[in-house]
Amino acid sequence: MDLKKILLERNLKIEDCVQSTDSIMQRVAIDILSGKHIDEIQVAVISSIMNIADAYKCKKFSILLLQSALTQLESEDFIESGNKLH
Repeated sequence: MDLKKILLERNLKIEDCVQSTDSIMQRVAIDILSGKHIDEIQVAVISSIMNIADAYKCKKFSILLLQSALTQLESEDFIESGNKLH
């Protein structure tokens, strides 16, 4: 499922999502500038998603989001790498 569809189906406000994303990205930038490795930051972000899913009993939604994000990333990687279907 597309992330945009998830927003619509769950009646989420894009503005609120963007604001939260901006806050998270500011923190990521600070961590990168302070010398943290991007892999460490990505592990921390995924760990945070898992902790939120557990603490707020929203594992199914988190799985849906992560699956959607993975599908999108794989699609973008496929296009960027120039791979073709055989």
